[in-house]
Amino acid sequence: QMKSENSSVNQLLGHVPNLHIGTSSLNFYIQAFVLPNLPFHLLLGRPFHILASCITQDYMDRKQKIQITCLNS
Repeated sequence: QMKSENSSVNQLLGHVPNLHIGTSSLNFYIQAFVLPNLPFHLLLGRPFHILASCITQDYMDRKQKIQITCLNS
């Protein structure tokens, strides 16, 4: 089981160690946890934002610009 930030508890289906996420120029390896029936495919939280040195800009029209940097590249 995994406790969410909002204190709900979900059944953990599995763990994917060192899941590769990347593009042609950026490569990251993250720890992924698999949970059922979520309203998203992949949620990248604070650990990823720290790893990728994310800088985000949010706009009034609900657009968002995200700059990521792979320090290992």
